[in-house]
Amino acid sequence: MQRERGGIGAEFDRRAATYDASAMHRWQAQEAVRLAAPRPNTWVLDVATGTGLAAREAAALTGGDGRVVGVDLSLGMLRVATERSPGNCFYAVADAHRLPFGADRFDLVMCVAGLPYLDAWAAVREWVRVARPGAAIVFTVPRAEGVSVNHLMGQAAQAEGIDLPDLHAKLGTAHRLRELAGSLDLEVEDIQRIVWEDPEPLDDPAAIWQRALNYGFAEPLHTADPAARERARRRFIEQTEGHHPRQDLSLARFTLPTPA
Repeated sequence: MQRERGGIGAEFDRRAATYDASAMHRWQAQEAVRLAAPRPNTWVLDVATGTGLAAREAAALTGGDGRVVGVDLSLGMLRVATERSPGNCFYAVADAHRLPFGADRFDLVMCVAGLPYLDAWAAVREWVRVARPGAAIVFTVPRAEGVSVNHLMGQAAQAEGIDLPDLHAKLGTAHRLRELAGSLDLEVEDIQRIVWEDPEPLDDPAAIWQRALNYGFAEPLHTADPAARERARRRFIEQTEGHHPRQDLSLARFTLPTPA
């Protein structure tokens, strides 16, 4: 149930101005860069870079002789990234599955919060192509049922006989991540579990519901009986009153083999 990539870009264009205000977004980028540990004077690719949160963190570590290249489908996100980034960051509109770079270019590839929007196998295979032997690939991905608001929305819909898929289930366990790595001849260097819980409760559950309708997992709601959909909406609002959103994620580091 993958959405058109142009729709994804438009969705994030709308969120560009306020994306950096999210403490969760900043935390996730910092956690990824912590595990990635970019070295000075190296080349880093940040896929689905958004506003460049992880790219900027990485640029501070690569130094003036290093380069961080961020790619995204959202021009609005990239405009914000360009305005807020140091001189060793460069940005381009590009599809994560078809990168405009030659082979063996990057010492590190990162992707923070982007993999659920991608064909994971095709995307990571493309990242392998542009990475140098021995390079690391570091990414975050939600664990199965790891996004609490999505889970509660699924429960509210299920009560009305509307089944919402858990789009994070495909890569939602360490076993699934190891399968992905093995299929691409990558070494699993580390898989960590990281958890964020918002210190503040949801302030507008109705608005959260409406925004979530733009996401792929909520597509069955668009074809559901309107009365059932409305009952599910009301149930969700009741369930999320005072709820502190939680993100339960896997943070993975794969490495490319080096020639014998």
